[in-house]
Amino acid sequence: KQWYQRRVRGDRTRFKCEVDAVRYGVEFDVKSNFEAMLLTRSEEGSYHLVENLLRFRKGKFFGKVDNSDLPNRCFLCLAGIPDTSFYTFAINGDDCDYSMDYNTIATELLELD
Repeated sequence: KQWYQRRVRGDRTRFKCEVDAVRYGVEFDVKSNFEAMLLTRSEEGSYHLVENLLRFRKGKFFGKVDNSDLPNRCFLCLAGIPDTSFYTFAINGDDCDYSMDYNTIATELLELD
């Protein structure tokens, strides 16, 4: 999974998540089967949904958000197949005040309702 983040025009940020899904040698059609969302994570491990159902175009999920609405700038792109436990995520802590550990976040996401 690849992740890109870019600030545009003042307080807006544009996001792009690229998802490649292969399981047991079978490639999934990401556009038809996956949904993606954008989350922020606090240093204490609480999550805030920023953008639900990112748009899919040209093989990637896209989103644009207003930075003034964000509680912090520690981002995760979570993509998965609806109504299953099959998901993947990418973290982007470029503007984060702390280090985000991939394994810790994976454990926390499993514990979310």
